[in-house]
Amino acid sequence: MGDEFSTEHSKEEREVMLRKMEQASRTFYGMAVSCGFHQFIEVTGFMNEMIKACRRMHEEGIDFATTSLTLKGHEAAYIAEKFDCIFGDALAESEEAREAFLSSLAAHGGWNT
Repeated sequence: MGDEFSTEHSKEEREVMLRKMEQASRTFYGMAVSCGFHQFIEVTGFMNEMIKACRRMHEEGIDFATTSLTLKGHEAAYIAEKFDCIFGDALAESEEAREAFLSSLAAHGGWNT
């Protein structure tokens, strides 16, 4: 069985993907708001920034679905801001959680801690 995510996608296919991603984000946002939990609502900002990066790559002619996503500095800064809003207190307050997070980044993403 082939890997459905390894094939190059056409411009039209990527447009469909982006529209579906945007719809999923709008749906998630509505449901998250109904929960009334601020950090959960903030996940939408994280998703939307990913969608923006995918759209930018798409407009540059890059098949975002079959390659590593790239980020501009302002995109990475916004993602960090959203991540901090969602999980910052938990990581700041627990050395164990912070160390596990950084260790996992190093192990899975090649990041230096």
